[in-house]
Parts: sequence; C-alpha cells; structure tokens
Amino acid sequence: MRNLLPVTIVTLICILALEAGIRIAYRTRNSRVEYVMLPYMVRNFGAVPPWADGLRILDPDDELLYRGRPHAQRTYLDLFCPMRSEEERKALLGRFGPSIPDQFKNNPVWSVSLNADGFRDNEFPAARTANTIRIIALGDSWTFGHNAQFDQTYPSRLRALLKLDFPEKHIEVFNLGMLAYTSHEGLKLLRQKALGLQPDIVLIGYSMNDASISGWHDKDVLVPKSKRFSLKHFIAENSELYKLAVYLGQLRKFESVTMGDTIKAVSDPNDKFLYESWVSADALEAKDYERLESRVRVTPADYDRNIREMIRLVRERGAVPILLHNELRPGSPYQAALQKISREANVPLVDSCEVIGKERQRIEAEMEQKLGLQTLSPSTNRDAGDVQVIFRVLMDHASVPKTMSIVGPYPQLGDNAPNKVEMFDDGTHGDQKAGDNVWSFAATFSPGQKIFYMYTNSGEEGKWENLDLPKVRNFVVPSSGSKIYRPIETFGKLYLQADGFHTNAQGYELMAQAIRDLIVQTDRFQSLVHR
Repeated sequence: MRNLLPVTIVTLICILALEAGIRIAYRTRNSRVEYVMLPYMVRNFGAVPPWADGLRILDPDDELLYRGRPHAQRTYLDLFCPMRSEEERKALLGRFGPSIPDQFKNNPVWSVSLNADGFRDNEFPAARTANTIRIIALGDSWTFGHNAQFDQTYPSRLRALLKLDFPEKHIEVFNLGMLAYTSHEGLKLLRQKALGLQPDIVLIGYSMNDASISGWHDKDVLVPKSKRFSLKHFIAENSELYKLAVYLGQLRKFESVTMGDTIKAVSDPNDKFLYESWVSADALEAKDYERLESRVRVTPADYDRNIREMIRLVRERGAVPILLHNELRPGSPYQAALQKISREANVPLVDSCEVIGKERQRIEAEMEQKLGLQTLSPSTNRDAGDVQVIFRVLMDHASVPKTMSIVGPYPQLGDNAPNKVEMFDDGTHGDQKAGDNVWSFAATFSPGQKIFYMYTNSGEEGKWENLDLPKVRNFVVPSSGSKIYRPIETFGKLYLQADGFHTNAQGYELMAQAIRDLIVQTDRFQSLVHR
C-alpha cells in the first residue's frame, strides 16, 4: 500500500497533465481557425475529431436534439467542389492544422451568428410593439439558411421584400430554423418558443429530415432522461483524453466507403448502406417508406399528425399557418402529405421543390440556347424498346488534360470502374458540336430505369481520381422517345444547389418571392396592413 499510493498519485498527475495539455492544444488550434471546413459526406470519412467539438454551434438537447449555442459565431468554407481524389477529401475532416489548403482558398464562404436564444437572427425584442406585423419562420436547415449568408436566407429576404413593398409598416420576420430538425422538434419548438412570440403568421417548413433513414424514430429517442450522476458518463462527457482515445480507436476500426460503394449502394435498394446514409435519399421511392418505416426519423403518419397539430396550435392563437415543402426531391410521401393537408385544412402551401424545379428547367433551356445546342424532344409515337440517352457535361472553367469520363453501376457506364468510359467532344458518339467544351456520351437504357452516375476528369482508369462533386447524379429514363438528350450539366456544379441537400442563395430568393406573393394575399395580412 505504501508503494501503491505514490504510484497512484504520480499516475493521476500525469493524466491531469495530459488532459491539460490536450485542452491547451485544442484551444490554441481552434483560436487560429479562420474557416470551418465542410467536406460533406461525413459517412465516408470516419469519426469527427474531438478537437472540432470546440467549434460546434449546436449543443445536444434531450428534447430538441440540438439547441443553438447562444452568441456562437463561425465562418464556414464550402467544399462542395471537385477533388483530385477521395483521400484528399477525407483528409480534410481529420486535419489538425488550422490553415486552409491553397487550392480551396477561393471557395465560397458563409458566416453564422446566433443570437442570445441560439437562433440565426438578430436579437428578438423583449416586447411586441403596437402596429407590428410579426412573421415567424419555423423549419430545418433550409430555414436556417445552410450555405448562405444571413441576408441571403429566405426569412431575411422575405423581411426585405415585405419592407420594400410596405415601407410604412413595421414588419418583423423571425428565423427559428434549426439544423437537423424534423416536424417532431418543430412541434416542440412551436410550443416552447414560437407561440410565445405572438406571431401573426407562422411558416412551417419541415420534411427533408423527417424522411431521413436514420435507424430510429425521433419520438422514441428524444425524450427527457433522468439526471443521475455516473462517473463513467462524467468522464466520457468531460475528458478530452478519453475522447481522443475513443477517436483513435474508431479510426483504426473504420472501414472507408468509396464513391464506387456509394453509387452501387444507392442503385441497389437491398444494400445495407442504403439505410445508413442520406446519400440514399435519391434512391427511395414513396413505396419504400412503408418497408423502411421502422428506420425513418418521422414516419409519414406521424409527420401528418405533427403538421396538423402545428396548424391547430397556430390557429388557436389567432395566427395564420403557411406550409412550406423545402426539399429538392419531388415525389416523396411527405410532399404528398403536405399537399393533402393543404387541401383538407385549407392552409396555403409553397412548394419550394416545384419553384426551384421550374427555375432549373429555365436555366437548362437557357444553357442550350446559349451554346447553340438543341434538345431532341421525346416522341409519344415510338416502337417499344430501349432508349438512347445522350449525357452532356460542360467543362466551364476547368481544363481537360486527357478526356472526360462517366461512370455508373451499369455495363454501359463501365460497371462502376472510374475513368474507363470516355466521353467525346468531337462531334461523334452523340456529341452535337465538336470543340465546344461540352463532352457527350451515348448509352442505351430501359424506359423508366433510374440511372445513377458521376463524372471524372482525366484520371487513371480504375481509380477514383479527379472526381466531380461528392454527390451521385441521377435521373429517370423517360418512357417515351427512342432518343433523348440529357440537359447540359456543368462539371463541379448543380444548378440552384449549394450541395446535395440544399438550394443556394438564388433558390432562397425564389422561395422568399413565392412566400411573399402568398402572404400578401391572405386576409390576415391584408387586415393588418390596412388597419
């Protein structure tokens, strides 16, 4: 015992010294971070390093999943862009050095500042003044304004548009959007915070996260837990040394998922990876949600109940509810639920998916006209059989040292072998105009088949080099027409998208305009304006 006591004391001193050293190193590192990097597709990179914990803007919450950290301020560097290799993208997340690699220094950035309540807005006034028209925007990362500056979010743009139209009126638009929220958290937030702000109009915008295949239901896991002290829990939550050890252990066990694995998974509805990642969202059909009901964050039935209860509560307080479908993917059961609720409950609906989809079609048509290329319209009179599809991608500002390639999990697209199936810019193989920097490739598929694919630029055959965006592109082969031209895509860009899940500033502007047009038509707004 006499020998054990000194050893124990020395061991504790060493552990505390290591703990203090790690904390000092993290704090020093984070104090020098100018931009927080967003590499996307974290599922492919392994565990999030513990030193990044100090840069979070959200704190865990037993009832609301997360709450915004009061007065948090961060600037994010957008890395939704082409990369030389998968390894390069993966290395960005685990990078300890605070500097930004030179090749990304000109990438877009966006800043976030949260108010005292943890929301991305100015401070909320303590009391409501007379003759105020108050609008509250509830929602997820779309409402929060992911990938956009504060004045580019649709609540901010809505506020600016209404003030421009009605300069003599005091119009407030409060942004209560929160990253990762579903209608489950939205309903709680409405009760806890939004109704107490005495709104006249409430925008309700949830659906994308509700449809996420996470493996659990929010209503089952987000429940208050008893606060019993546990030494193990205390160490796990507060010891940086422990967190670092866990992180290093996770790195050793982590099995990387390649882009080839991802493309194959989203094209195979029976693949296990389909249930573990948002990457699978584009692969799901409405019927799949019945089969995957136990794994979706909010089931379609619960989503319907949550939205209807929010409408009831808003109306009970004398305010007007307006529904928003904020998602890029059409045809989900959540979009259908909103459309049904809108009809049955007589609630206005702004379908951002449709608004953005129409503008995307306009951009695609404008691109063809600008480049002098035509789209061969599908004919309704055709013989039964396969459809020839011509893929087209524009190399806008990037050079092509060797050749462009296309890859997908089909024999026509190389059976998932990258840099194998070459595209052409010489007037052959479906290419319409030689030397216009629009690379083309023709392949035949069955009508109604859903196609998943990516582009690569001059990489080595069989290696995932010089990748396009970290997003699997997809479309459904039309059931009419023996030959179709795909819209001209741009390498390193998705029209009206800032990433695979969110629109960009231009899309938020379109949403704000559509919401403004609808709001000003409501009887409640008209009565407030003319009182």
